[in-house]
Amino acid sequence: MSDQGRLEVTSTYQFLAQPGIVNAKVQFPDYVEASTQWMARQSEHVVDPLFYGIQIQEPSEFGSLGQPFDDLVVDISRGRKDIGELDAAVENWRSAGGDKLRDFYADFMS
Repeated sequence: MSDQGRLEVTSTYQFLAQPGIVNAKVQFPDYVEASTQWMARQSEHVVDPLFYGIQIQEPSEFGSLGQPFDDLVVDISRGRKDIGELDAAVENWRSAGGDKLRDFYADFMS
């Protein structure tokens, strides 16, 4: 593997092989009961996310609209491009159909 590869590639297998995180709080004998009661009390305040239960399928014309922007974000985060290019990328996204896509999603809000 090259030096650049060592910088950019992370091990995804560690997430598959590690056990789940357990926080037993064994030093507090009543922790499990108190925590469970707190969660039950708070469940009354849970609100579904805005688009919960809605399957939104974007029109195919917007299928590749975000890819150049996503690529630029990766290039900026890896030091290959300057963050100053971000404003031009947003403008390009808007003129290439981003404003229409935003209007498409705004229709779901009304």
